[in-house]
Formats: sequence, C-alpha cells, structure tokens
Amino acid sequence: MKKFAFLLATLSAFSAFPAIASNIEINSAELNIIYQVDGQTYSIQRDWDAVVSNNETNGNSPRICPPFCEKQLAIHEAVETVEEEELLGFLVDYVSNGTGVLIDARPEQAFQAGTIPGSINLPHNLFTVTQENVFHDSVIELLGGAKSETGEWVFSDAQDLLLFCDGMTGIQAADAIRNLLAVNYPPEKLHFYRGGMISWTASGLTTTFP
Repeated sequence: MKKFAFLLATLSAFSAFPAIASNIEINSAELNIIYQVDGQTYSIQRDWDAVVSNNETNGNSPRICPPFCEKQLAIHEAVETVEEEELLGFLVDYVSNGTGVLIDARPEQAFQAGTIPGSINLPHNLFTVTQENVFHDSVIELLGGAKSETGEWVFSDAQDLLLFCDGMTGIQAADAIRNLLAVNYPPEKLHFYRGGMISWTASGLTTTFP
C-alpha cells in the first residue's frame, strides 16, 4: 500500500506534452543515453555481448511470437506503436523533463526482476474497472481525469504515457491501454512499446533492478 501511494505521488508531478519525436541513433556503436527522473540520473548503453542474434537458438534467445501476437501490432489508429529509438527519445525528451511517464504494466514481481531505467510500475489490473480494484479512480484522476456530471471521465490535462510489458508475447500493456481508452483517455497521448522487455534485453540495452 505504501509503495502504491508513492507511485501515485510520483504520477501527480507529471503534465501533458506533444507527440514523441526522436533523433537518437539506436545503432550507434557508442550509444549512451543520459536522462534524469526525480533527480536521479540514468544511463542507457548497449552491451553488444548481450545482443541476441537472429541465428541463435540457445535458451537465452527470446521466444518467437506466434501469429496471434499480430493483433497487438496496432491497438488503435491514434495510439502510436514505438520501437527502441522512440522509447529512448521519450525518456530524454519527456520523462527527463517531467512531462511524460514510462509505465511498466507487468506485475510487481516481474518489475523487480528487471525493468527499463526510469519506469514506474503500475500493473495493468490497476486500470481495470472491477469491484476489487479500489485504486482505479485515484489512478485515473492523477493521470488528469475528472468525472463529469454524467459520470463520464474527461481529460483536460492528459499526460503522455508510454506503456510496455514483456513484449510481443505479453498482453498487460495492451490491456492497460485498452482500459484507458475505455474511460476516454486521449489516444494521441498513449504510446505502446510492443517489443517490451524481450526486445529491450535482446537489444543489449541497460536494465535496472528496483
């Protein structure tokens, strides 16, 4: 409960910003992305020894996504699906400035086992409207939502959110985004890193252990 309260307090510091743009060269041999979150400096580099080759078949290789994963390629026509370059740009241009939130939508146990530096953990079920989820309205309010007289959610100051989970074989980030869309969250303010932690680690990019 205390940890969730801290995350809610962190979210309240963020505000809205325009769409993602990036001039980061993801394939640079000297990749070194530096940014700050709440006064803490993070650095993302590539460990070329950890990069998984497409030809590898050992146990460290990411699973090949079956055909059903294709349905998550585009969640909504206005929700941007991003790759590593755009995510790095989001960290530098949005998260570092306090104008965007990178959300790891996986369960806390997965988050603790390794995540993208600067992300916060808001498990996907927090965005689901159920009797058990007593945090739903508080989370939506801190993301800029307010209920109208008719009981519908409206967002006059929506924040840019970039969500991810395990990757192409996972469903948590996609579910969270769909639930945000269901309460009228502006789709142009939502961004989806489809590759998730599978693509991130396979690319040899820095992970952190909260």
